Amino acid sequence: MKPPVTPSETRAAERGSDRSGARSARTLSRQALEHELRVHRTELEQQNEELRTAQNDLANAHDRYVDLFDFAPVGYLTLDRDGRVTEANLTATVELGIERSEILGSRFQRFIAPADRDRWQRLKAHAWRRGDPLHIELRLLRHDGRQFHARIDTLRVQHPAAMSQLRVTITDVSQRKLAETNRRIAISASLARESERRRVAHGLHEDLGQR
Repeated sequence: MKPPVTPSETRAAERGSDRSGARSARTLSRQALEHELRVHRTELEQQNEELRTAQNDLANAHDRYVDLFDFAPVGYLTLDRDGRVTEANLTATVELGIERSEILGSRFQRFIAPADRDRWQRLKAHAWRRGDPLHIELRLLRHDGRQFHARIDTLRVQHPAAMSQLRVTITDVSQRKLAETNRRIAISASLARESERRRVAHGLHEDLGQR
């Protein structure tokens, strides 16, 4: 027969049970915290991987944009309200024979032949006022003073968080202008030859009639 349990022994057993329960609770709490930390770390790693992927996509998109913008077959310029160049692609700098660092901040009018500057001012005023796509053919000046014929297309662009800008494209039409000039010369020469032939034929006809 077991001896009866004394109150002191009961209290000691209860204290031991409490300490054991506290240790178990601390162990469970630590395990739960470690689990939460592991889950949080996994989520952070996934977020970092998604961020790296997004950054790579943005970098690739930027590179594609630079390629499309810089190496487009026509020159691209962006003008502010004062007509100063704020953006220029590589094609435009090659067309105008000037470095990009030199063209930025310059007035676009300086690259237009003096005889066509009034026409450009009128077109620019219409473009800012109406906002519709407009175009004109002008003679432009390269940095070395040589002229070439170009088609200028303009479009006003309004950004919600920025001042409006004027997009300008430059297309070299010198070859087309040269072909048109040669065609007009050829037509004029043909008409002159036809007129001379008719004059000679008329003269011969009159001479034969008199005889």
